[in-house]
Amino acid sequence: MNSFSVLGIIVSAISILAIETEAYTWPIPYQSVSNRPKNDPYCQAGLVPFCPTGKSVNSMPFVDPSDIVEVFALKKPVWSFKYGPLMGFFNIMHDGLGFRSKKTGLNYTMEWYELDQLFNCTFPHLLEDGNLKWCNQGALCVYDGINDTVWNQYGFIKKVSEVSGSQYNQFANWSLYDNNTAIYYETWSIYNNNNTDNSQVMFFDSFDCASWVLR
Repeated sequence: MNSFSVLGIIVSAISILAIETEAYTWPIPYQSVSNRPKNDPYCQAGLVPFCPTGKSVNSMPFVDPSDIVEVFALKKPVWSFKYGPLMGFFNIMHDGLGFRSKKTGLNYTMEWYELDQLFNCTFPHLLEDGNLKWCNQGALCVYDGINDTVWNQYGFIKKVSEVSGSQYNQFANWSLYDNNTAIYYETWSIYNNNNTDNSQVMFFDSFDCASWVLR
């Protein structure tokens, strides 16, 4: 990265902070798309491929409408498979959802996260021609089972609700739609200052694994 590129990024960041907040409606709304584009082949995951044991693209488990489905909140430190509890000390956590059918006893895990891993989504790549490329697509990973050891070792699995099979199936259909329209992972929440009073204005909200769970 040359000095001019670094200076340009710094100047752009300062310009954002200097924006007249009264002249715009904040925060900037999340930009959904009508259909998910193919991921840029330039963008590659580093440590592990995206969703290596997951179901095929645009597939979801559905249940009998009369079933009762237990819902679990899942949380653990990011990259705990490699760094153990380390990221948890900095409150860098990963969230997911677990589901269990009472009729069949089958469990499912659903996680929404970056296609090309966290740092690729957090910072742009500086190309040789001086342009910036973002590798910031996120997507839903769905796979059979809930790995108690992985989630409980440094985090937790907590039952939060029960829903009918019909309600769960509505959620599953929404998840398929959302996965093809809400495709951009955004690591940062950007504010005009670090105050906690009424002077603080959010410019951009984060859109990550926790955002998907909360939605």
